[in-house]
Amino acid sequence: MKILCISLIMATYSLNIGFAADRSDFEHQSSNGTSETKRLIKPSQAFHFAYQDYLKGHFGLALSQFQNFIADYPESSMVPKAYFYLGECYEQEGNLKEAARALTTLIEQYEMSRQVPAALFKLGKVMVKARKPQKAKAYWIKLIKDFRGTPEAKLASRDLNRIP
Repeated sequence: MKILCISLIMATYSLNIGFAADRSDFEHQSSNGTSETKRLIKPSQAFHFAYQDYLKGHFGLALSQFQNFIADYPESSMVPKAYFYLGECYEQEGNLKEAARALTTLIEQYEMSRQVPAALFKLGKVMVKARKPQKAKAYWIKLIKDFRGTPEAKLASRDLNRIP
């Protein structure tokens, strides 16, 4: 698993930075002379690599990078954003159930995050795609009630009127 993660990080690092990195960039020698994996990239860099793949439409790669980001940096302030984009990637891959799960995790575990209104709006969109219009309505009504005046609440008001 560590080798796979190192390879993925090196591949991403090479693609996004524009030069080849070798394994020594991601390892160090411990005091007893053995090689150990060491995270040399900051959380913001790891998130940036995943986000760049998302923007390029490489949703499968971005999905695994966002998952790794959440696992590797659980205390990062960017975890809610990672859950949001995880949901976006799952949606793009056609996995609406997992998209809903990622967005729900963001809403429930990071209720004070600025990402919550966007997650509620997106969750409503996912429910429409999943042919669950009543759930979409419920999410959008909550969004309008709890986050009045936000751009997402305005979009939800508009889209709410389009659901039969």
